[in-house]
Amino acid sequence: MLGFSRSSLTNFLFWVTQKKWFLITIVVGIILVLLPTPSGLTLEGYRIIIIVITALMMIITEPIPLPAVAIYILVFEVIMGINDADGIAHSFMNDAVFFIMGSLMLSVAIIKQGWDKQIALGIITLTGNKTKNIVFGFTAISAILSSFIGEHTVAAIMLPIAMTLIRFTSEDKDRVKGLSAVLLFSIAYGAL
Repeated sequence: MLGFSRSSLTNFLFWVTQKKWFLITIVVGIILVLLPTPSGLTLEGYRIIIIVITALMMIITEPIPLPAVAIYILVFEVIMGINDADGIAHSFMNDAVFFIMGSLMLSVAIIKQGWDKQIALGIITLTGNKTKNIVFGFTAISAILSSFIGEHTVAAIMLPIAMTLIRFTSEDKDRVKGLSAVLLFSIAYGAL
């Protein structure tokens, strides 16, 4: 049998069934590339439409993770000659993207070092264990921090602290659900 073992054939068929939408998307993309460009549309415009259609198919069916779809869009803009690599990098690499990325990196660093638990404990120590006092504490700390640093950074810093507090609060899902909504809104309100 062509040198294939039964298990490798089974594994291949399993992969094909798992990734069928990815394969269908590739086939649709190839068919669209082979079709002639519609009249009244430039070649670059038609190629963008092909990328949009295939990206939407991948977003809807999720045969690959969503960050991979974003990379797919970037790569195929270069491959199809829509823009060069420098032009695409300039469109994604502006100050706002780096600001948000830096804020999220700061948040990850706080979690990795375990500071989220210590800060949450400090807030409870300052405010007591009543919900209204804790909510006021989160709002006040968010407001004070946002006076000195950007509100996106404050939200990125305070969110893991609130999530740590919510995670260790109670086993009752209804109480935790209400507390999580109140704390998240208090962070957003305080960061404004």
